[in-house]
Amino acid sequence: MTAVVGEPFALPEWGPTEDQATIEYRAGYLAARHGRYDQADGAWSRALVSASPALAAVVYAARGSAARQFGLHARAEADDERALSLAEDGPTAAAALIGLAADRVGHGDLTGASARLVAAVAAVAGLGDALADDRQRIRLAWVRAEVALMSGASPPRLPVARGDGTVDRPAEYRAGTRYHEAKGLLFGGVVRRDAASLAAAADRAPASLLWAVELARSDLGDPGALARAAAAWGQVVVPARLRGEVAATATTQRLTQGRSLGSSSRAPSAP
Repeated sequence: MTAVVGEPFALPEWGPTEDQATIEYRAGYLAARHGRYDQADGAWSRALVSASPALAAVVYAARGSAARQFGLHARAEADDERALSLAEDGPTAAAALIGLAADRVGHGDLTGASARLVAAVAAVAGLGDALADDRQRIRLAWVRAEVALMSGASPPRLPVARGDGTVDRPAEYRAGTRYHEAKGLLFGGVVRRDAASLAAAADRAPASLLWAVELARSDLGDPGALARAAAAWGQVVVPARLRGEVAATATTQRLTQGRSLGSSSRAPSAP
């Protein structure tokens, strides 16, 4: 299963006395959102040199999320395990557990994904109502949708495009950004095989997500979507240390060679 980046945390507000590690984490977050994973990878590596354990957990979760986008699920899993071991608060621990469930989805391991999903659900149930807490509820629904697609179970409620052009979204999306809405529509479109929701996702998605949306549209039979996916992928910059591994994945070959891998009922891996 292909993976798509979904930054686990909201970008905190800038403060007057940021330490260098926090500055590097923020820079990486912003770079990743715009598809510059080379810059993000460098910034996160620099952040880890001096980060506190609490910040290091956040950085590892973000780096694991980026690795999942590229289909590097073993790398993502290692970073999520580091994040969980260092987490000092509920949202960070929940983010790591959600990521670990998504990693098992990426490996095609339904039993492992289901077991980890139970742990993630329990962690999210203990959160409050802050923005960071609702972000984890959003991400949890994405992984629940993936596990449902694997198992044949009913998916959770996800954003869906209405006929009048508006979006029906769950309450927790009050804490989300345009990116989160786009990704929610991607999952909603995949689980419902709903072309309108995928079109709405494409209208909202940056290049770091657009390629996955267009692949999903291609799987629903849109004849121009594969070319649009390849064009969006061309705006994404992979870290130099990962380029060989990423180039070998089936998704990258599909994007760069323009050949179809056949229709898929699965959504790209979430967070």
